[in-house]
This record gives sequence, C-alpha cells and structure tokens, in this order.
Amino acid sequence: MNSRRQVRCNGCKQWNFTEDTQGQCLHCGNELFPKSKADEESLLRRQQAWNLNIVIHPDDSLLVRMVKKVANVVQLVFLAIISFIMWLIAMSPG
Repeated sequence: MNSRRQVRCNGCKQWNFTEDTQGQCLHCGNELFPKSKADEESLLRRQQAWNLNIVIHPDDSLLVRMVKKVANVVQLVFLAIISFIMWLIAMSPG
C-alpha cells in the first residue's frame, strides 16, 4: 500500500509529494530528508565496531602478513569456540 505524503523542502520552502524517504525536491533539487553528520558518524562507528579482522595491507612484509593471517585465524577459531559454548549453555535444560 503506497502512502503519499507531503514534505516541505528546507531549501526553497515548497511542498512536495513523496512516497519514499530518499526523495529530492522537485523545485530546487535539495534532499528532502538530509542525513545529519552525527548520524553518519554514528553509523561509521557502529560499522567499525563490528569489523573484527586485522587488516592486511599489500605493502606489509611477508612475515607481517603471515602473522596477521595467523592472528585472523586464531581470532575466528576463538569466536567459534565461544559461540559454541554459548549455544551449549542456551540449549541446556533449566
């Protein structure tokens, strides 16, 4: 069910009909729903918080790349073991 709504542009103060939250003003082309800088920074911080792997740069030496790969594998195995233990605890009776 499509619901059209009226939105007033912050730039030219004209009313626009829109069905989505990504629309642009028909009169001046400004975004009708601009994202604030704080929202973008918050999203970036949340995405970086979930980035658990160690970044391997192409200009790293062979030894550093091998150590980083081993660290990534150890981290993955550790998370798998912890997840399995949590699953066992969740499935235990009582």
